[in-house]
Amino acid sequence: MRSIIPFVNSFFWQGRASYKRDWVEDLAHQALIGTGPGYQFWDDERGSFSLSILTGAFGYGYSDGTIDRHFGSSLRWDYQRYLRGKDVTLFSHGEVGHSLDDEGIFMLDAEVGLRYALTGWSTLNIGYGRNLVSGTRDTLNERRFTTGLGVKW
Repeated sequence: MRSIIPFVNSFFWQGRASYKRDWVEDLAHQALIGTGPGYQFWDDERGSFSLSILTGAFGYGYSDGTIDRHFGSSLRWDYQRYLRGKDVTLFSHGEVGHSLDDEGIFMLDAEVGLRYALTGWSTLNIGYGRNLVSGTRDTLNERRFTTGLGVKW
């Protein structure tokens, strides 16, 4: 049976919870919980791309024990593009968010990279990531370059 509205099957609902701990920075804890709708633009043999809009709460804990909590909204994405068959994959995933109160908290947590298939079960990857939080008591601006060997199962 064919749907009258073809794009309806591409909508989904997403929930997300994350927690990050930093033992060095003053901004020691980052927590996020949210839920909201999303849309899968494509998912085929060449790759996939989806966007979600989440609403929820951000929590930031500091090394002295104080905690800031804010309600906010974020845009989350997940992108994969296969190159040279499926030997090389360009990927990006992340989230950008903003508080809904007068505090003006801005958050970005994103990664972009390449994955190369060594065998049917192993990959070599290289990537660049960014974790940025501004508008809080302590601004966080971390960059990370990663490389690694992955195993698929």
